Amino acid sequence: MSKRMLILPTFDGSTRGVAAVNADSIDLIRPASTPASCNVYTTGNHGTNCVNVHLSVKEIIEKLKEIGLEFTDLTGGMSLEISARGDSGGH
Repeated sequence: MSKRMLILPTFDGSTRGVAAVNADSIDLIRPASTPASCNVYTTGNHGTNCVNVHLSVKEIIEKLKEIGLEFTDLTGGMSLEISARGDSGGH
């Protein structure tokens, strides 16, 4: 069986780049403090296994669904975008 690798656009606040991440190793995706960005955490130590991705949570989830990863939305329709206050709550 082949491994599914994602090539993700990265941005650390000053430098743009790319990272290749094993799709099956993703443990957590959270909004980042930079607008239109998120943090992708992979299996292991989340203190060091984090990639700052220049996609919103909504965008990356849509892309992951396209390659067959499954998600169950338990938010009751809350937005996946960062609000004007900077939290991840939605309207």
